[in-house]
Amino acid sequence: MADEKWVDGALIGAVDAGNFDAKGDLLVGTADNTFDNLPAGTAGEILIPLSTESTGLEWFTVGSDGDVLVPKASAARGLEWMETLTYAGQVLTKGGKVLLK
Repeated sequence: MADEKWVDGALIGAVDAGNFDAKGDLLVGTADNTFDNLPAGTAGEILIPLSTESTGLEWFTVGSDGDVLVPKASAARGLEWMETLTYAGQVLTKGGKVLLK
């Protein structure tokens, strides 16, 4: 860290092991010079950005096998799992397979 300083034999500005509570914990920046602990997600979740969360991140449950995660403004978190992905009227994926022409 650029702001590390030794004071009375202790390193000030270092991350302490006490910031981790459990296996898989992540330290996440929450503001300038500030961080928080983000507990590990569970099996079947991925980490997505979400500005409304204090950490700016949220664990998101994965869709069915072969689904594609796509942005969608009207979805609760701005993301939605879709089995079939289309673009300009062309089907790009279906059931986890990319369709090429």
